[in-house]
Amino acid sequence: MNIKQLIFASAITLTATACATGTPPKSELATAETYVKTAQDEQADKLAAEHYRRAKSNLDIAMAALDSEDYQQARWAAEKATADAKLAEAKAKTVKMQKMLTELNETIAQLEQEMHAH
Repeated sequence: MNIKQLIFASAITLTATACATGTPPKSELATAETYVKTAQDEQADKLAAEHYRRAKSNLDIAMAALDSEDYQQARWAAEKATADAKLAEAKAKTVKMQKMLTELNETIAQLEQEMHAH
């Protein structure tokens, strides 16, 4: 093996090692945990259960990948968990707002009936 081939092989090995190890995605995991907690606080576990379950599942995957030092998988799963948690939170808020709107419309209808009755 000549020097160029040796340098090339070493560079590929270093690149592969760097990609495999990298740095732990601590900020991505912290962000995902925050958004999952926020979604739960908005009752997404009940009002947007499917999306909330996906967020929790992806967070679990991210934590397991972090434990096994698969940082690329951990980062991807944490980012997916964040996106799913944001969606779950938004859907939960939408359900709550729709319920409030329905109740408000019912109250308005009752008041209108009372006004017309007198």
